[in-house]
Amino acid sequence: MQKRSASNLQVENQINMESKPACTSLGCMTGTAAPHKPAPEDKYPKDYFVPNFGPDRDVVETQKHYNDYEKKISHTWDPIGNANKAKAAVHPIDYGVPNFGMDRDIGVSLKNMATQESIHGAWNVVQTNTDINLNEEASNLRSNMVTNWGTK
Repeated sequence: MQKRSASNLQVENQINMESKPACTSLGCMTGTAAPHKPAPEDKYPKDYFVPNFGPDRDVVETQKHYNDYEKKISHTWDPIGNANKAKAAVHPIDYGVPNFGMDRDIGVSLKNMATQESIHGAWNVVQTNTDINLNEEASNLRSNMVTNWGTK
């Protein structure tokens, strides 16, 4: 047998090699989705008998309690019908909102902030341009809401 140089062997191998799109420099993929290869058989049984023991006891009891309570209060719950009624109902828009003053939690928070600022100094938050622009937009929205309050 004639000895071949490594470079000739490489060229000869490349000439005789077929193109395999599933092969890369990392190796060849073993699985394929090609139609000629049948899918492996499923190991698990199919179409087996499943006994019917009836509805679960908890479901039966829940339905019984539900029906008993509807009879007790003389009301039938119809979530779809109620949703349609709610959509069709006209609700008042211009109603007064009571002012109960500042919420107790807000008052406590402001007191705690004042206490900490008396110990550590004022809390000065550095605002960026984005913060300033957002504050201006929020202020404009608030002023529009106040200006247009109660108008239709």
